[in-house]
Amino acid sequence: MKSHWRRDHAGFSMVELLVTIIIAGIGFAAMVPLFVQAQQNTSADNMRNVTLQVAQEKIEMIRLLDYDDVTQAKLDDESFDNSQFGNSYTYTGGSGNSRTLSVAYTVALVPETQEDGTATVEGEEDYKQVSVAVSWSGPPEPVRAASLTTSVYRQYAGASITSFEVGPITFFFNDSAFT
Repeated sequence: MKSHWRRDHAGFSMVELLVTIIIAGIGFAAMVPLFVQAQQNTSADNMRNVTLQVAQEKIEMIRLLDYDDVTQAKLDDESFDNSQFGNSYTYTGGSGNSRTLSVAYTVALVPETQEDGTATVEGEEDYKQVSVAVSWSGPPEPVRAASLTTSVYRQYAGASITSFEVGPITFFFNDSAFT
């Protein structure tokens, strides 16, 4: 009588387990560079978003300035307008780590030249075009600066707007006030 050995009761052999572990190890080792690259790309994207937000913040602060205060010298000055400007910005991340970002301003008078071909001097321009570029020194690499531009116009007509407060409207009728 011949006895049959049944494979389904035996389980895996040690050789089969070793081959499976080796194949899985090779697969996982091949995936490690993908995870590293994904992490680096995420870090670069996060820094790009941070620089873009800082540039947007600086643009908004420039828009709040008086027209005559929008000059290259004042924007580059670290002490101007309660130290809100200058060529560096310290960013503190969620983990508590801080990083110094570089901020570069460019103020251009528009038009750059007059009809006679001479350069436009301060006060003769139609408006000012201001660019803000924010970057970091790596890592993560490659460093790509975020750059935003805005146009600032002088207010010519009417009283200067100093407050946007809204209150109840008061009407006068025959020397009596109504709200």
